[in-house]
Amino acid sequence: MLVRYPLSGIRYPVIFGLSVIRTVIRVVKNPVSAHPWPCKIKLSPDVATAAQVEAVQTEHTVDGFMGDLQRIRCGNDSVLHEEFQILETWDSAREKNCTAAEKGRTRNRFVDILPNDDTRVILRGPDDYINASLIDGYNNAGQFIATQGPVGPEETTDGRKESTVDDFWRMIWEKNVQCVLMLTDCVENMRQRCTQYWPPLGETRKFGEVEVDLISESVDPVCTHRELDITRDGERRQLSQYHFLNWRDAKGPECTGHLLDFVERVMNKQFRKPIVVHCSAGVGRTGVLIALWRLIERARNERVIDIFGTVDALRRQRSRMVQTPEQYLSLYEAVSLAIDEDRL
Repeated sequence: MLVRYPLSGIRYPVIFGLSVIRTVIRVVKNPVSAHPWPCKIKLSPDVATAAQVEAVQTEHTVDGFMGDLQRIRCGNDSVLHEEFQILETWDSAREKNCTAAEKGRTRNRFVDILPNDDTRVILRGPDDYINASLIDGYNNAGQFIATQGPVGPEETTDGRKESTVDDFWRMIWEKNVQCVLMLTDCVENMRQRCTQYWPPLGETRKFGEVEVDLISESVDPVCTHRELDITRDGERRQLSQYHFLNWRDAKGPECTGHLLDFVERVMNKQFRKPIVVHCSAGVGRTGVLIALWRLIERARNERVIDIFGTVDALRRQRSRMVQTPEQYLSLYEAVSLAIDEDRL
């Protein structure tokens, strides 16, 4: 079923295998504009739980995005919240197989944030589990690894968790990673979000079979940039870590412009894939950054923006990517600012 609205390029297709259509879409007149806009989209339980349900695709041209967004919002963000709720419904209904994660449950920072078996990062050897997922970029399969913040020994005293720092560095080495993007502080609001998995400046530490040496560290208003040497079996490699600042859990970034600067800075380095991205759970802030990266690249190449479709695609590879309504709306804010500043 394809329902079209007079919005440049926006489409709401719903594909399902039911003989009777029960999707209800209520459209009201915008009191300001002569154009009708969808103010609420409801799915029946039959459709919402059907395995055949596909994502709504909401596409805009770059040139038309700002006008489209102004008309959609109508003074509030109710339609964007509806978009997010549809993502939530379909993500919950989507079949998932997380057998490996359930077996390795003590290595999960959160019991409800698990990688799918078909996209999980597989380490070498029989002990192959880490809570990490391969995520596609724009026309670039497996460009990213989305992962949780490593769990440190200080977090394992109750016996419910194992330290995952050695596994993290093992993944960095085995996947030949050049760049890590860190989007959380180690401690936020008095809670441990991620252990410090690198040594202090000028020190060398060994994590499993990987020796890590922090050789430089610089700080600016956007991020902290660290350069590390990593060594295993006599072979030495260089790793760049970019640590984004001032982004609270479950929220959008405090400064959208800084997030755009951060993404473009790393983009311009042209690191080989995969790029490791992590926050605390590896879905919220991690999902926003990967989504924004993909949105920027597609906008520059195709002149098309599809925030809903991009987030839905990420969630098919790692559930709950872009975890909260605030984070979803932050993508609209980031794209709007990118257009205002002629970055697209």
